[in-house]
Amino acid sequence: MVDDGLFERFDCDAVYALHNWPALPPGTIGINPGAMMAAADRFEITIQGRGGHGAHPYQAVDPVVVASHLITALQSIVARNVHPLDAAVITVASIQAGDPWP
Repeated sequence: MVDDGLFERFDCDAVYALHNWPALPPGTIGINPGAMMAAADRFEITIQGRGGHGAHPYQAVDPVVVASHLITALQSIVARNVHPLDAAVITVASIQAGDPWP
């Protein structure tokens, strides 16, 4: 909305936002100068492997193992790249691997 010129069309002195925060007691309002709470984005990664026989796993490329390593690496982005006093969160909230048996 800002990029579309909202404040060029409508003059504004302040902006207030509301975000549900169930941890606060009823009737309480949390106030913080500057940014507060996290944004939500979505990403999708497709990993393709190479199947093999259970008796010969060394001949396969298991996409579940690859995905597990990727999730661990993603979780370390904040820990190793963001100052501890800065706010940042990366959450891998869902993973789908393989197809159910027919």
